[in-house]
Amino acid sequence: MKKAALWVAIAGIALAGTAAAQEESSSPHKFAFTAAITSDYVFRGVSQNQEDPAIQGGVTYSHESGFYAGVWGSAVDFTPDNADYDDGADMEVDTFIGYNWGINEDWKLDLQFIRYNYPGTEDGYDYDYNELLTKIIFKENYSLLVGYSNDVFATDETGIYYGLSGSWELPHEFILSATLGHYDLDDSYDHSYTETVLGVKRTWGHFTVALSYSDTSGGGEDIFGKLADDRVILTLSADF
Repeated sequence: MKKAALWVAIAGIALAGTAAAQEESSSPHKFAFTAAITSDYVFRGVSQNQEDPAIQGGVTYSHESGFYAGVWGSAVDFTPDNADYDDGADMEVDTFIGYNWGINEDWKLDLQFIRYNYPGTEDGYDYDYNELLTKIIFKENYSLLVGYSNDVFATDETGIYYGLSGSWELPHEFILSATLGHYDLDDSYDHSYTETVLGVKRTWGHFTVALSYSDTSGGGEDIFGKLADDRVILTLSADF
């Protein structure tokens, strides 16, 4: 039932985005809508949906001052197929608020506070936690991200993520992207790991097709098992 409700919510987001796209305005207030289906929801090198497809969607409000806020959701599944328990987690709903501004023509700074929510979990399972994200952006194509949580994955321990990303234009309007990330989870899991992501995408109007390859170092598999294996992910998305 919860996944059916998520399907309805994503469909509503797509319809609302279509309607909003038809009303161009010079207002300082903007809304952005996104809906997607992906072959696997991978977060920082780890599958969040038992390596199965997931539907996703969100809406973001932004003001010309640089302030923004929004909500984003995805199907998730943390319970292995052969498990003798069910934690009840079927969806992730992220709520966030942030501010970004231009330092000069080349550099931008983005600060964001995000809350990862997992509604509907069974008693005894609590995965909700907060994270503070700081991103420095250079010429729109390169960025350095630092994410800090004092309660990563609701463990009451610290987790720090560092990510360096870049994107480059290819012939025929394709975009190549790459991310090198390191997740310091020593306090919570006695392990840290590095992730590498390579991707290519192509956009036609409001629609984008993206293909990416994700790999993690051994520390990721020590924590998350086969969910941190290397994998190829196909994502179809629409933005309005």
